[in-house]
Amino acid sequence: MKILLLLLVLAPVKRSPSTAILLSIFPGGGQFYTENYIKGAVFATIETTLLGFTVYAHIKAENAKRDKDWQSYEYHSNRRYNLLWWDGIVWALCTADAYISAHFYGFERKGKLEVGFRF
Repeated sequence: MKILLLLLVLAPVKRSPSTAILLSIFPGGGQFYTENYIKGAVFATIETTLLGFTVYAHIKAENAKRDKDWQSYEYHSNRRYNLLWWDGIVWALCTADAYISAHFYGFERKGKLEVGFRF
């Protein structure tokens, strides 16, 4: 515990993109690593919910298969595969966001954006 606290206190100003990608295995892990807590909570909620729906569809498909209810099995099996695609898409977006956030960690914007015309 003391070592973990020491590592958090002495954490470098930069964040490693490869570590952010590795921590993206866990829902919202890469975002929490780059200190984007709101995005981390949102991504963790979305990923966990999708994963729960996927597991539920898998259980329903396996129960229908065991009961030899082929129409129900086909429905839940197709739903499971569609949800797996969505799981992969959301995971890829979370990983890409964590990678980019790690690159921009500690970046401060000092400029001011102005829109207008000059004559």
